[in-house]
Amino acid sequence: MTTLVLGGAGFIGRHVAAALAKRGQSVVIGSRHPARASRRLPTRLHGCERREVHLERLGSPDGWKPLLRGVDTVVNAVGILRERGAETYERVHHHAPAALAAACARGAIRLVHVSVLGLHAGTLSGFLSSKLAGERAIATCGSNYSIVRPSLLDGEGGYGAAWFRRVARWPVHLLPADARGRIDALDVGELGEAIAVLCEKRDARGWQEVELGGGAPCSFGEYLAALRPAALRPAPRITVPAWLARLASHLFDWVHFSPLSFGHIELMRHDNVPHPNRLSELLGREPARIGSAPRLPAPAGSELSDAYGWRAVLRNVIPFFVLLLAAPHLDSWSWALPPLIGLFAYRITIVMHDCIHRSLFRSPPLNERVGKLLGCVTGIDFASFSRQHLLHHRLYGRPGDPQGFHYLGLKGATRAAFAWHLLRPLLGFNLRHALAESILRPRNLAAAARSGEIFALAAIQLAILAIVTGGGAHLGLAALPFASAATFGLFFSQLRGIAEHAAAGDDAEVANVRSHAPHWLDRVLLYDLNFNYHKEHHLYPHYSSRDLAALHGHLAELPQLEPGMFHTLKALSSHRV
Repeated sequence: MTTLVLGGAGFIGRHVAAALAKRGQSVVIGSRHPARASRRLPTRLHGCERREVHLERLGSPDGWKPLLRGVDTVVNAVGILRERGAETYERVHHHAPAALAAACARGAIRLVHVSVLGLHAGTLSGFLSSKLAGERAIATCGSNYSIVRPSLLDGEGGYGAAWFRRVARWPVHLLPADARGRIDALDVGELGEAIAVLCEKRDARGWQEVELGGGAPCSFGEYLAALRPAALRPAPRITVPAWLARLASHLFDWVHFSPLSFGHIELMRHDNVPHPNRLSELLGREPARIGSAPRLPAPAGSELSDAYGWRAVLRNVIPFFVLLLAAPHLDSWSWALPPLIGLFAYRITIVMHDCIHRSLFRSPPLNERVGKLLGCVTGIDFASFSRQHLLHHRLYGRPGDPQGFHYLGLKGATRAAFAWHLLRPLLGFNLRHALAESILRPRNLAAAARSGEIFALAAIQLAILAIVTGGGAHLGLAALPFASAATFGLFFSQLRGIAEHAAAGDDAEVANVRSHAPHWLDRVLLYDLNFNYHKEHHLYPHYSSRDLAALHGHLAELPQLEPGMFHTLKALSSHRV
């Protein structure tokens, strides 16, 4: 079966395409910009055929004919939040789907149309009225159709989903006074799976109108509270007058800012809950829960102090400085220290990692201050490191992941190529990838000068220089900290990145995340701060690392921990990965 996914590089479309490909279906990606689609598609979809599609130009059934050549099923996942030029609500949501449905009826092609839950007649929103008109046109065309109406969507890569998670972290939650409707948020990946199953139902009788939700209806305020990171205190709710919320939504529509549109304000006034909810029926299982990690009991005393964070800092910083202090006293043996110095320089970056997510200390400002100070020690610009790492969370396993050089491209590598990939950091080959985060990058240095952080950086680096050279008596050792971090530090970082993310075989998902059972050797060389619970960290990045082990035990849907990280590295290198 060949399925054309319209909007196949978009938030919903790429998950539908991935689910279809996983089920062995042939997928054709329909996109406005086919050449750019690979930036947003998972690697396994890069070989799919792509067709250029502009719905605003396809208002007649004849216009669809060349695009539907060789296609058995069409999934229309195209939608626009706001109008731009020729892309109007009527053309994209109404006329184009109507013409598509007529063309599918002529060619006996199955049509699955993704709409919106909660549409109602008499709405003042052009976004919603055009969606409703499109649904009605499809229902009268005589095609073999299914109209899918999901509730609010959550998941990686979604414009609205990212905004909601950002708003959930605000110190207060602003709620329109008339936002009394309930929502039933669901995961976009599970929506993709459900639509893929629906495509295989060749007879649409009984499946013409399919409403989907996550199975946990709640108010919008409760939804924001569920998305709020468990490490943060509950946010107070402030009610915004209805007229002010509507005025703000019209302003946002005018300037194309944020996902809060007038259409969404209209939807929030009514229930956005499926009747009946058919997601479990399509998935064959209960849907995943949407929201942040459950608020598990924290370790005893953690509410009263930041001892966990300070222990992590001292556990890694003190050995680093002890090794530097020992260097000038070891004479010719000083150059045997780079593996250990590089190891602790790398381990300090793990402590900085928790500062990025504001999860090491209770106070966000303290996390930032400690992160910046540790950056002065390692020579890493904390702001750049933060941007790169948060981008990794959004793009892991896909092109554009700034940490993808650790693990992408290993699929199908020979043993020799895999060995070279493992060892090349020791020769400095990974340094070019680290320069974007280096404090020596001119842009980062200029930013440090503007903020005044340049003085702390200079003081700490001069102190390190004085320590490692024995007060200037051994100037040849001045490069020791940098050389150690640029080789062995990046080597250990890459080992961990491969163990956490590299695909395990030809049939494995590229965007893989593993959690490993604790092992003493891994803990010494590859991770600290429960970094072995990496799947849990990616699911709930703002959850404190001290509680990740408890979180794993609480989330029964997660698979069992895999053996240690070195066991994974051995398995990856023992065959063509």
